[in-house]
Amino acid sequence: MRAAAASVAAAVALLAVLATVCRPAAAATSFTDVSAAAGLPTTRTRKFGGPVVAPLSNSLGAYDLLLPNHDSERTWYYANRGDGTFTRGADVLPFLEDVHGLAVGDADLDGLPEVILTRGGSNGEAPAPLEVLSLRGGRFLNVTTSAALRDAPRRGRSPRFTDVDGDGDADVVVINYRRSPDEGTPVGGSNTVQVVFANTGAGVHDAVAAGGGLGDTPVERALVTDLNGDGLPELVLFPFFRIFTAVGGGEVRLVDVTMAWAGSVGLDRLSPAFAVAALDVGGNGLTDLYVAMGPKPDVLLRNVNAQRFVDASASSGIPLDGGDHRGVAAGDLDNDGYEDLFVVRHDVPRARDYILWNNGGDGTFTVSETHGATTSPDNGRGDNAVLADMNGDGGLDAVVSNGDFQEDALAGTWSLYRNNRDGDAAGRHYLAVRVGRSPSTNGCNTGAVVQIVDGWGRQWRRRIESGGSSFSQSLLNVAHFGLGNADAPVQEVTVRWSSGEVASATAVRVDQVITLGT
Repeated sequence: MRAAAASVAAAVALLAVLATVCRPAAAATSFTDVSAAAGLPTTRTRKFGGPVVAPLSNSLGAYDLLLPNHDSERTWYYANRGDGTFTRGADVLPFLEDVHGLAVGDADLDGLPEVILTRGGSNGEAPAPLEVLSLRGGRFLNVTTSAALRDAPRRGRSPRFTDVDGDGDADVVVINYRRSPDEGTPVGGSNTVQVVFANTGAGVHDAVAAGGGLGDTPVERALVTDLNGDGLPELVLFPFFRIFTAVGGGEVRLVDVTMAWAGSVGLDRLSPAFAVAALDVGGNGLTDLYVAMGPKPDVLLRNVNAQRFVDASASSGIPLDGGDHRGVAAGDLDNDGYEDLFVVRHDVPRARDYILWNNGGDGTFTVSETHGATTSPDNGRGDNAVLADMNGDGGLDAVVSNGDFQEDALAGTWSLYRNNRDGDAAGRHYLAVRVGRSPSTNGCNTGAVVQIVDGWGRQWRRRIESGGSSFSQSLLNVAHFGLGNADAPVQEVTVRWSSGEVASATAVRVDQVITLGT
């Protein structure tokens, strides 16, 4: 699959030209707080890395919510009624735990997602093993043993589903915090801090030697994406910024390529990072990164020829000061075709709320702080966000976690902001492509690539991934494409799974959700 990377640079020029044809003008949209009307809880809790959005009750249905509350409350499950309103279901665990990270994916390719949950270690005094759960009959069943993912107790942080070896099924990467000096080496499982499990088929896993190449890399959080366009994943790890790439050739192994990608930017500029979102800034088919840097200035990394990053923060309009940013999510909020950014402030007191960076399509962003996604000044700290169409109306909504991870006095609520699709965004068109398993059911939807040619001949590309990342990983299996004023049928839709399988549709009517895969 590495050979495919050679064709990326050649395709970039064509994509860049097509992306500039009949470009809609950049415009913002506004939001309405519908948290209470949607049935979300009002209890103030502490948070650890944001909400998880995934189709849990129906893998080809509406998005449900997993709401982890660190160690202040149980992890809540809210089922979507199909219209963006929710009812509380069974808690993920039947007891209070120190929950740090969650990940959702279909490990055994049965069409029903699994949830991996990592727990903290009480500052090294009580490490805990990960758990794997599956929603069956309205309750979460523990399937850790049958998935062969039982590992030694660790100071768990960020679990991730990703197809490391390109065989179609999801392997598992578990990012853990470093061991305390008096903790010793875990008994059983891998003897490295970071752990990678190879999926050997039917959702059964084996731990890979040396942590699959991650070893004892001192990181806590991860974003999974594809930077070089070869169909294999890159792991962007932080707070101490690192990039690892899958080697391919059927191996479940990753190698450090940090300096090749980010050496010219400088690791001091990129560390410590608190959240990272993947997006295609210019519509040229390349994956760029927005790095939320906490109290330091944020960084926009533009991808050059699928080989390296340059710091485009200044030229894009990202300010050198702007507060303490701990969360970020990417998505086309105004349906003009270009992915915008929703940045979450961590400041206290909350003098300013979340920031919407509106992508102008020319590599620059404009800021909006009058978009209506606001909360009360005493609602804890901003934590993180996920952008997803929760009610199926063609606009990406924002699910936001508020609350400090440690201080009860700064606990906060969960918020849902409905996208009003108003202003210049009113009347713009979209196409949503829901991706299931590959047609043979041998390919998981995690990491699948969706490409369309719209009615104006422009090409757009999206990857099935989490959209932004801190400790948890959502499963956003609906690729959302804003089409601007292009109302003619989409000429072609193509989905390519990591297994290599492809499915397509032609002459697709706009303003609807279609499904490819099973």
